[in-house]
Amino acid sequence: MHPRAQEGQATSGGGANLMPKAEGYPLNVKRVSRNLVEFNVHHQKVRIRRTVTMEALVAFLNGGTDKDSNLAAKGAPMSLTEFTDQKYLPSAAKPRLPNRSSYDAEVDLVSASFKPLGKKLLHEITRQDVEETKVAWLADGLANSTIKRRLSALGRVMDYAVALGYVRENRIPKVRGLPAANRSGIWLKLPEIDKLLSHCDPTIKPFIEFLILTGARVGEALDFRREDLRPGKFLLPTEKQRKPMREAMRAFTIAEMGPRFARLLPQLKANPRSGFIFYLKPTSSTPLSYSYLHHQFIKAREAAGLPDIHLHDLRGTFAVHRAMIVKSFRQLQYELGHSDAKSIQSYLSRAETFDSEESVFYVPPLAQKS
Repeated sequence: MHPRAQEGQATSGGGANLMPKAEGYPLNVKRVSRNLVEFNVHHQKVRIRRTVTMEALVAFLNGGTDKDSNLAAKGAPMSLTEFTDQKYLPSAAKPRLPNRSSYDAEVDLVSASFKPLGKKLLHEITRQDVEETKVAWLADGLANSTIKRRLSALGRVMDYAVALGYVRENRIPKVRGLPAANRSGIWLKLPEIDKLLSHCDPTIKPFIEFLILTGARVGEALDFRREDLRPGKFLLPTEKQRKPMREAMRAFTIAEMGPRFARLLPQLKANPRSGFIFYLKPTSSTPLSYSYLHHQFIKAREAAGLPDIHLHDLRGTFAVHRAMIVKSFRQLQYELGHSDAKSIQSYLSRAETFDSEESVFYVPPLAQKS
């Protein structure tokens, strides 16, 4: 044991904790929160968790208090991969992470997240390492949401390493300032729509077609219910209007939505229990889960040879195809539930180079007369 560190008793608010005393250097233990205590050693202020083990604290004192080192030295230093496999994932299996993704999903997520950093020792990972990893992911074309999920997974692992006393602090920064990708020019032409729908699982095919034919955001379509279908029209709840979604409804006339929507309409049968239109099981009280929907959509887009298409791109697909028919700025803005005038104009400009026959909403002349 370090000559200045001897085992002793120190009280910190809620009770006594085993803490070392430094001979000649009073620790002045002070409780700063429920889980943290603060003390002075070698004229430096140090904060540690109250749950840290005596061995870890002694090892920390023996290793000095260099503020640039993140080593809290509970046993031998571990790499990120070793700690994840031996400590974090076994704890998650208990489960330690209620209300988060399932254990299998967590394993897949952390496995993808750690490829660039896995071999580095926990205490050697710096904010610069994380920033370089984030830049590399952006260069690979990963979506902002994917990068955020991966960094959140890294943060959870490092939080657990702090709790167990392997490192002094979590150096995974919060995700800020990711550049927003401009996807307004990404949309599906008619043959691509048919190809994508042909590869969709039957459990999500009506939902995907509904997104294409209504321009609904995913959350709006998942919240579509029995009472939103009215004689001759339907209502869509509207997000992003600074009010509760179901207080900002936009109305569509069914006859104006074209023959494809008329063919889709008989498939839109409400769950007898919940009233939701899109659901997986009749006994369910909730709509389709986003995770299930996203997983099935990825399989469909890969099978259709459209790997770069996102769910939200179906909204842009609606906008361009609708602009081939509607030609009205105000109507298109209303149907999209959109406040950004620039994007509306871009859809109309893009649609000018196409004929109405190329639109998913095209109504043949014979059908118009009938």
